[in-house]
Amino acid sequence: MSGNRPQKTILIGSGALARDIVGVFGRDAFVGTFVDEGFPASPVEGLPVITDWDVVRRCASHYFLGILDSAHRIRARQYATSLGLIPVAPMIHHSAQVAPDARLSPGCLVGYFSVIGPSSELQEDVMVMHSAVVAHDTVIGENSVVLPGAWIGGFTRIGEGCFIGANSSLVPHITIGSNSFVAAGAVCFRDALPNSMLLGNPARRNEIVKKYE
Repeated sequence: MSGNRPQKTILIGSGALARDIVGVFGRDAFVGTFVDEGFPASPVEGLPVITDWDVVRRCASHYFLGILDSAHRIRARQYATSLGLIPVAPMIHHSAQVAPDARLSPGCLVGYFSVIGPSSELQEDVMVMHSAVVAHDTVIGENSVVLPGAWIGGFTRIGEGCFIGANSSLVPHITIGSNSFVAAGAVCFRDALPNSMLLGNPARRNEIVKKYE
């Protein structure tokens, strides 16, 4: 079982986000970066670029998602877990403020100057990028991404696979359904059904987003 092997983490992605992650946590945290075959990629801080999942299986026991695109994240998670890889322990920047009773699942990232409030929960593979605030008693579903500067009020529920745009605001006590997209700068005052696209201030449900295959 991969859980009994020494922890060797593959960083999935080699773009700007992956470079930021390696810059923050160091190249020694990863054995290499994975990029789908046929996609252009350059080494990140000298880490080898791997394009074959069989090679990943042989060299890594854990994975970390260094990509933002929702469909790509879903596909990468499926491949990684099918090979027996498990998400790495939460990666938290030293400047972030995480409440002692907050619950962070494996695969999470908390970027620099971010805040995770008391009794909040980040489920598996949630990414909270720099200067974002997740207030108290909030739950963010697995494989969701919170971009820089977003503010999420207390007692908020965000479903799995959501994308919360940069500098957006979600007032307390609302629920955002799974696979929803909150645009940059949007201000959400009410609940949203799954697969919603939310834009503007106040945010309006512009259209249904096709659920990722």
